[in-house]
Amino acid sequence: MNFFLLLILSTFFHKINPKPFVPNDGIVISYQLNAKHYINTEKIYATRFKLFIEESRSVFMEDNLIKYFDLHNSTLSSQEKMNLRGTFDTPKFKFIVEKQKSNYLFLDEHYVGRNIAYTQPKMDAEGWNIQTDTVTIAGLMCYKALRELGGRIWIAWFAPELPFSDGPYKFSGLPGLIVRLESEDGDYKFSLTGIQKISDTLKVPELPSYENVSQSKYYELKRYIMRNSTASFTDRGIEVKNLKWSGKEVTLAEYNELMWKEYMKMNFIEKFTFE
Repeated sequence: MNFFLLLILSTFFHKINPKPFVPNDGIVISYQLNAKHYINTEKIYATRFKLFIEESRSVFMEDNLIKYFDLHNSTLSSQEKMNLRGTFDTPKFKFIVEKQKSNYLFLDEHYVGRNIAYTQPKMDAEGWNIQTDTVTIAGLMCYKALRELGGRIWIAWFAPELPFSDGPYKFSGLPGLIVRLESEDGDYKFSLTGIQKISDTLKVPELPSYENVSQSKYYELKRYIMRNSTASFTDRGIEVKNLKWSGKEVTLAEYNELMWKEYMKMNFIEKFTFE
């Protein structure tokens, strides 16, 4: 890490007047993600995320997941909800990252009706390797920093003019907001698209209920549901019938095996170990 550069930037960070957005008011940072959904493909898809920053915490989640929760928690009738459900895409990422003072909470939907979460120490400055490279993004002077996470090297461009030590996904700890974050292999790229104030019409989503487990238990459960895609039904004693794959009838065991093979093709943000 370039400690001298970090010291300079940290000093600059503390002297900046953050108007017109201040943490006490709360702000919403919008990002677009361009990513490869599957391994060994060049096909890129795009989706959007929001990072809600409050004084004591931040919450990061996909826009379509926010819409899903807003609709689920509304007082609309079942028919009205069903009609509106078709107006936005199914969330590609069903995780939520809540960053607190020293820890982050990673919450994920393992299957319908069961959310699992684990807590880990939040990223701090020590794990970043700040470079001397600079670039102007959206009129902001940005500095380059590198960090490893989930089997990938990540390149972050952060702007000390936006004095929020935060960014997409689990990333934080730099003296300025991360306005662009990309994996070195080019598979994932988050780009800032907007900044707004939190308001009555743009509030921090309420987190759903969840089970808090260890990180190792989380991955154990994740592998279990990937191996048993119909577990949300069968674990509750509901019989699953008439399963089809590509128009052909398959058994429960065949269906779960085919789904497992599909999961193995997926290009997860953090590279997943299939055991």
